[in-house]
Amino acid sequence: MDREIVRINNYYTTRDSSPSYWSSFNFFPAYMAYTQQHHLVALFKKIGITSERNLENKKILDVGAGSGVFSLLMYKLGATPQNFYACELNPVRFEKLRVLSPSSNNYLGDYCSLQNSNKFDLIFLNAVLTSVVNFEVRAKIIKKCLDELEVDGSLFIFDYYKKGSPLKSDHYRALDISEVMQHTTQGDFCIKKKLRIYLNLRLGKLLSLVHLDFLIPLLTTFRILNTNVGYLVITKKSSGLKHNE
Repeated sequence: MDREIVRINNYYTTRDSSPSYWSSFNFFPAYMAYTQQHHLVALFKKIGITSERNLENKKILDVGAGSGVFSLLMYKLGATPQNFYACELNPVRFEKLRVLSPSSNNYLGDYCSLQNSNKFDLIFLNAVLTSVVNFEVRAKIIKKCLDELEVDGSLFIFDYYKKGSPLKSDHYRALDISEVMQHTTQGDFCIKKKLRIYLNLRLGKLLSLVHLDFLIPLLTTFRILNTNVGYLVITKKSSGLKHNE
């Protein structure tokens, strides 16, 4: 596991230090933030979060929080700093997270090694699992997240899924839904298998470049233009019944 942690750390330190990744000509960060917020709000409504007030008292954990961009989105949607927890492995990204996020519940280190007594209403894994190419480490992360859910709490896994994924890299491996499903056989979970399909990344960035962002919602309805990027939502149920949606 230590070798995998070192690899991930080194990769993101090198990538984030590259001027080209954060260049004004690279629309990937802005494009993904736009599409992620759009679909996240829709998914919140499906689990009963219909307004900012619904998020105020929710205890939230962001695993692999990066530089804190997602934290800012959650505050915008109604989360409160005192109830928001974030964990980040990379020291460089963690320092940016500390600057951006007003929460004092920010932790540096490997999530699986952190001793935590909290239970959470919402846990987020945003493009974390595809960055972990070691299957055993992936499994530990998924299991720990499910164990730390409150009853009626939900785990949101936003990632590239195996079918139709464009990922081809030594540092990424697309996620197979079965990797998640195998951890839900014990306990009561409601699993929303339907993924939100996003617009192909290259086409989305091109539209942003020529300021045609308003076409994105329409084009996401055309499956031929899309790639399998989206959310898998797992809710821990209080009843003795397990069911899928």
